[in-house]
Amino acid sequence: MSSRENLTLELKIICATDVSHTNATNKMDVYAVVSIHGDNNSQTQAAKKTTIDFDGGSNPTWNHPVKFSVTEREAREGLVTVNVKLYNYWLEEVVDLEIGEVNVSVQELLALNPITSFTNGNDDKMKLMTLPVNVIGGSKAKLSLLYRFKRGLAGNMYHSFSEHASSSSFRSLNLDSERSVNPPQIQTPMKKLTLDLVIKMTKGVKDNSWIRGMDMYASVKVCEGARIVHRSNTPIAFGVHKDPIWDHAIKFTLDEPLAREGRLTLYVQLINHRTIRGDKEMGEVKVPIHELLGLNPPSTLTNDMKLVTRDVSHVRDKSRKTGTLSFMYKFLNEQATFPPAKSQPTTPPAPSQPTIPPAAPTAMPQQLFVFYAATVVTGDNGQNQQ
Repeated sequence: MSSRENLTLELKIICATDVSHTNATNKMDVYAVVSIHGDNNSQTQAAKKTTIDFDGGSNPTWNHPVKFSVTEREAREGLVTVNVKLYNYWLEEVVDLEIGEVNVSVQELLALNPITSFTNGNDDKMKLMTLPVNVIGGSKAKLSLLYRFKRGLAGNMYHSFSEHASSSSFRSLNLDSERSVNPPQIQTPMKKLTLDLVIKMTKGVKDNSWIRGMDMYASVKVCEGARIVHRSNTPIAFGVHKDPIWDHAIKFTLDEPLAREGRLTLYVQLINHRTIRGDKEMGEVKVPIHELLGLNPPSTLTNDMKLVTRDVSHVRDKSRKTGTLSFMYKFLNEQATFPPAKSQPTTPPAPSQPTIPPAAPTAMPQQLFVFYAATVVTGDNGQNQQ
């Protein structure tokens, strides 16, 4: 199969609208899983997952790019299909709920946005497409995405050149020039923050639809926008009617520039663990990390932990308060430096130095010459004095 038969399908999964499901009783946290199916593609390419939208509800937004490699002949014959499945995230302990799916033929995509032969796809704009989501029982949900095709020939050509450039014939040309192409990289320290948390307790959070005592735990996350950077759960406090106590310690390592720029958020969800009916979110607390930095700045030494109590917001009505959450925290400063790469030696490579000691080749010929001259003079003195 030649490289000209390979196409790269670039997709951007933008958003979905009016997403719903009869079994989704709580707030929906929707994500999409994109895969490609065909005679050969489904066995060689893994599915791609978008981020989870915790804020969009039934109208999630992702703007998530994915790429797949498809065979042009199979695509034009209608043998390749793009599949997008939507899921409602139900925490780590429960299987996520499948909402619906979208199937579209790559043959149809090629017909609506054909690839040009001259630009190699570099100048082709991505085409917007909105498709209905197939949901059991019917739904008005729709999925919007952008897409375009590119040929893989140019990439293969550069890849071949890089393989030749790494061969021994290229490496042996000039050792000094090789070192100039790959100079030692100066590693600058990256500032890291260690966030020590102790999730202590919550007060006033109740599940009115739950008769017996709740089995409650807290799901603690550090998020950058919609992306979850860190996640950790407290143990379950079993059989509490209210005010569960955990005193659970958690440690996260954060990127300090992101924290100080206000791009990181501490997000705590309070969950009632229900074995049969599935877990139910009781409320949430969101605190910007830079706000915690202002209240208790980091230190290189062990500083005291600060106690913070925040209102718990209702899952659907954010202005409604359902209780309080108390936790303690502190920041510790540290610097993370990267060790020098193994391929970048700190001393000049051995091939740049002479492989034979300089004294040996000069000393041995002189001794042999003197010995030979003495032998000739001794054997025939009259004939060799000239």
